[in-house]
Amino acid sequence: MSLQSEQFAGNGLRKIGAGVGAGLATLGVSAALTYGYLQVRDYQESHRQWVKLQSLEKAGEYEGCLAQAQAIVPASRYFEGAQSLVQQCRLGRAQQQAEQQEYVAAIAPH
Repeated sequence: MSLQSEQFAGNGLRKIGAGVGAGLATLGVSAALTYGYLQVRDYQESHRQWVKLQSLEKAGEYEGCLAQAQAIVPASRYFEGAQSLVQQCRLGRAQQQAEQQEYVAAIAPH
């Protein structure tokens, strides 16, 4: 192999290596952007669930409140607050049941 062909082969390998490096960098940036997007989307969804949960509790829609609370996952920043609202919704539901003279349902464990 001549010196010129060896230089050409070496330049080709460098170009391939640079292309692979650029491809990997692009892939890394794409993965980071996707991860960031998913984090924002999850935060927005958790926030929507939290707002809905609060509005159901305030409206006295305790069954809906309890159902909505199931949608808030333990990893959510709203989970602890949701658990507090669950207790308020259970109490509100029990009070409604007692007012309707559904005493057994009002004191039954849920």
